[in-house]
Amino acid sequence: MYPNFTALPWVASYGFFLLIGLTLWWWLSRAQAKHREIDCSHIDLLAPLIILGGVLGSKLFGIISPNDIQISGDQYIVAGRLRLFGWILMGIVVLAVYCRVQGISFLKTADVLAAPSLLAISLVRLGCFMGGCCWGDVCVSPGQLAGLNDSFLQAQIHTFGWISGEHNPLAVEFPAGSFAHQQHMSCGLLNEASVRSLPVHPVQVYESILVFALFLVVWFGCRKDDSTHGQKCLMALSSYCLV
Repeated sequence: MYPNFTALPWVASYGFFLLIGLTLWWWLSRAQAKHREIDCSHIDLLAPLIILGGVLGSKLFGIISPNDIQISGDQYIVAGRLRLFGWILMGIVVLAVYCRVQGISFLKTADVLAAPSLLAISLVRLGCFMGGCCWGDVCVSPGQLAGLNDSFLQAQIHTFGWISGEHNPLAVEFPAGSFAHQQHMSCGLLNEASVRSLPVHPVQVYESILVFALFLVVWFGCRKDDSTHGQKCLMALSSYCLV
């Protein structure tokens, strides 16, 4: 985990991957717009509007689901999170309003943004891994959770026990001070001398790999038939929700 690439605290690895992802999203969307005979200036105007609307939507999701900040019940709360689905949904609303005002096809423009959006999400999830957020279930034996009396917390940190056993070869440990380490400390699963978290599933990496594969499928697999507007957008949304 490398939350900062440099000694400067404001150069965060998550922000770096977010910036790279949004830049590629804009650049590839312009390339797609040119291919679909849409004026690239629409993408230049839409990009900042969708980003601003998306940030607003992600914050609104925090109001709708206030308990989402509970990482370990009332013992450990993390505020200021960005909810990706809120970003996506509000981005779609912004896109629909813009297309209505400008008199351009919503479905055709949504197709232009579909595959680049998947690539951006894939890169952002790498930023999540580097920053240490959005980690997965602990991979431990049932005996290591015996001291956890709160059934809600046990379900939260060990949701799928059948794939989260001890000695999982895919599991990773985050260093002291990371969110996962603090969660396990607050649950009483680690002592003060521990220098690493318990092994956890790197679900950020899982998602990044799967979504990148979806990007390739949507980018290359749907290029043969561009006559059906909305096809790429529907495939991107449904497949991402499935992941």
